[in-house]
Amino acid sequence: MPPESPAGTPTHILLIGRDVQSLDTIAEYVRESPDYTLTNVGSIAELRARPEIEFDAVIAEQSELFRSPEWFTDLPYHHPDALLLVLSESDTRPAGVDAGNPDHISPSTRMQSDDSDTTPVHIPLCTPVRRGQLEVVLRLVAQIRALRLQNRALKESLAEQTDLGLVIARSGSMRNIIHSVEKACKNDISVLLEGEEGTGKEYFARTIHYNGTRGNGPFVMLSCSTIPNHLIENELFGHEAGCYGDGDEVKQGVFEQAEHGTLFIDEIGELDISLQGRLYRVIQTKSFRRLGGDSDIPTNVRIISATAQDLRRRCTAGTFREDLYYRLASFPIRLPALRERVADIPLLADYYLRMHAEKIGRPGLTFSNETKQILRRYSWPGNNRELEHSIERAVVLTDTMEIRPVDLPPAILSALGMEVESGTEVMLTGSTATIPSMDQLKARGVRLALETTGGNVFQAARLLRIGRTTIYKLMKRYNIKI
Repeated sequence: MPPESPAGTPTHILLIGRDVQSLDTIAEYVRESPDYTLTNVGSIAELRARPEIEFDAVIAEQSELFRSPEWFTDLPYHHPDALLLVLSESDTRPAGVDAGNPDHISPSTRMQSDDSDTTPVHIPLCTPVRRGQLEVVLRLVAQIRALRLQNRALKESLAEQTDLGLVIARSGSMRNIIHSVEKACKNDISVLLEGEEGTGKEYFARTIHYNGTRGNGPFVMLSCSTIPNHLIENELFGHEAGCYGDGDEVKQGVFEQAEHGTLFIDEIGELDISLQGRLYRVIQTKSFRRLGGDSDIPTNVRIISATAQDLRRRCTAGTFREDLYYRLASFPIRLPALRERVADIPLLADYYLRMHAEKIGRPGLTFSNETKQILRRYSWPGNNRELEHSIERAVVLTDTMEIRPVDLPPAILSALGMEVESGTEVMLTGSTATIPSMDQLKARGVRLALETTGGNVFQAARLLRIGRTTIYKLMKRYNIKI
């Protein structure tokens, strides 16, 4: 049975060659399936005369590749998504093809491409071609194409989410930040993002990556505050097989995972001083060793780090290496606290309100005038994160089309000297209860959705307007079992 066509569109196959027996077998199989379309040309010379031909995969006789090696070399430029299947009597490959490479293409043939999604994949197809072999290979082609389409859609979505043009920046301080971030995007330089918790350091790290010169490479994040010191070295550099026991396999650290991309080290100030020297040496030499290894591995990553601490003061106190600080802070960007950009608060609040109201199917919610004044007056020690969570909570709690002061967290009202009734009560699922935390509300919502759908996770996710991955994460976090 032929594979299902990805994204609902057929895979277009281009046949190049004159081997009648093999080409007839391929053409017969392809024409039987609605998941493929077919174009046949006798030679690469004929193909050059027909530049309008588009294709997702090429099945070519090996003799044609030897006859026109420059076409093979130029393929990444003109058809970066194409998959190449080579008809040959054995596993012989033309110049530039490397049997040891997972994609069967040597670095020279990759044309310096760091993006696996735009590197043509070479798959040998031995002659005479048999239907069983062809079915397996074309299924692989369809799967690779589907993964690439999904990956491209994800990258486009990420690019939209990190579009600098969408950043809310009415205040002068944020306009200056946007200018600095634009400069960082255009230059492959180490960036240190400084700012209080909740000011958007991770968001801007991703923005710099996806809008920068390494946007097609991986973005790998390591948080120094969430990993114990005795494990963080292993996370950074990985280890060789057998390092922790006979059955232990090779583990790649984040430096290898981020090769040709960006390594975002969050909470860099939490890194133990005993590891700071090794990190400095890796940045200095552009190489590292896995734990248990005896050879250096070259590394080509851009480092973006972030901290809520004053690293200059830490350097003076001797708890952070000054040489490492200057390596990391080649281009420092200090993100302002929300209380320093009061002009942006109404715009941010409206954005979060629209986003969370639409998530639960209540578009059209607004803020009362009194609520707007409270949002501007409050100091927001948790910055953007606290603002968003407070509005998300209010959207869930309000029973009108207007967010009122009573819908805001009591801590905000107390901080402003406003009277807060003890034991403030709201109606939840027909009963009266003290206002719950956001985690309690989320857990309750997931349980209610699962009960409503009889334990059908897919339908529960649709009811909550979230993805299946998200609902599974919430079920795991709140220990919810079906």
